[in-house]
Amino acid sequence: MLPASLTVDGLKVRIDKKLSNDDGLLAEFLEAALTAAQRPSPLGCGRLLSPDPGPELDEEGNDTSSPVARTIRIRGRHVMVPDAREITGVTVDGVTVAEDAGYVPMERDGHIVRLTLDRECLPGTGYWDEGWWRGGGVPDRRPRRHTVVVTGRFGFADLPQDLVEGIYTLAARGWYEREAQYADQVAIAEGTPIQTYFRQLPPRTRLAFEALTLPRGIGGLS
Repeated sequence: MLPASLTVDGLKVRIDKKLSNDDGLLAEFLEAALTAAQRPSPLGCGRLLSPDPGPELDEEGNDTSSPVARTIRIRGRHVMVPDAREITGVTVDGVTVAEDAGYVPMERDGHIVRLTLDRECLPGTGYWDEGWWRGGGVPDRRPRRHTVVVTGRFGFADLPQDLVEGIYTLAARGWYEREAQYADQVAIAEGTPIQTYFRQLPPRTRLAFEALTLPRGIGGLS
């Protein structure tokens, strides 16, 4: 699903198209560009840019969409969350925990990207539980695995403007490459310089991705 800030009409303005004959194809280019933007760095920003669920706003602007559940398997205390706009519930191994009593959220760009669970929520995370051994009678010093279910609303409902322009640039490039029959070079018109399509991210797109990429060790889709 496309965020509200990305539209086919917005792409048409940027490639100077007015008729609607190619709207379906332009929508595919825009969706492909959004998918590419979510790839791990450096090819994308590694963030969840598609809203899940899509926002459903009431007359007062409140999101009334039904929250969805994400299941995450962890070792240790950190839970990497795919850009939660809002968290409505957290369970660890089936036991409900509450913010301020069971976990501490970390936010970036207005979204929750990581939860740090209290040690009391995670039996066995120190070294090993009594009687918990691996093969050969050697105590396993690795933290136990735990299943965390995070319920809420995830992904960006609205994208930063620089990222919007970066994604439009990717979609426009896809359109123009198609017009060039996917050639690396094409003469635009007689007497004009040859246009070259470099196989790398456009600078404005790369900078927009870098601005949103999470620092190493925090998390993200990567």
